[in-house]
Amino acid sequence: MNWDRMALAAVLVAVAVLVGLHVRDHPALSHIDELQHADYTLKSPFHVPRHGDTIGQEAMEEAACRGIDYPLRLSIDALNDWLHLTGEQGVATLVPESVPRVKLPPCRSLLLAPDQFPNWGLNTASTHPPVYYTTSALAGEVFDTVPNVDSRATGIRLAGILWLGAAAVVLWYLLGSLGASTWSKALLIGFLVVSPRVLHESSIINPDSTALLGGALVLAAVLRWG
Repeated sequence: MNWDRMALAAVLVAVAVLVGLHVRDHPALSHIDELQHADYTLKSPFHVPRHGDTIGQEAMEEAACRGIDYPLRLSIDALNDWLHLTGEQGVATLVPESVPRVKLPPCRSLLLAPDQFPNWGLNTASTHPPVYYTTSALAGEVFDTVPNVDSRATGIRLAGILWLGAAAVVLWYLLGSLGASTWSKALLIGFLVVSPRVLHESSIINPDSTALLGGALVLAAVLRWG
């Protein structure tokens, strides 16, 4: 029995389960430009947004029905703590109600316009190359056929399983080439997979989800030819 391969398989199963659960439990779009990245991906592979383009109908419908997860409470608490620590005088304590937020149109609204959404509906992701978006769009089409996947956007989010899984495989063999034991590899990659930042970026539509794989491939190239 090959324990090394079984341990790697367990890590990949953990990746799929964790990303899947995160996608299920956090339907709202991330405030980190996920709306713009979702629009780019939903239009792929047959259309690449250009500077000045606005988000399309499908992305607007997703945002209206999902909402956008603004971490407002955390931001306000942090700012109030900073004001207290620095001894700022004459500054009123902020409350969520005092901070303006974008009011999204109702779900399934028949009248949707880009200017009803953040950044006046401009697709600010147009500066990115289409590699991530095209790959994720094609993978999302496959995930969209899975039972209980409710939309193309959810399928594209689940494509993060592939990006994070690929990074885990590359890192697994890299660590093995450096002499790491099976359990050491499982623990190191396991801690990486469950880290909040990595899990979050792997569960939303965002090209940052390719960063770990890209870094692993660069490291592999350095070790191989450096």
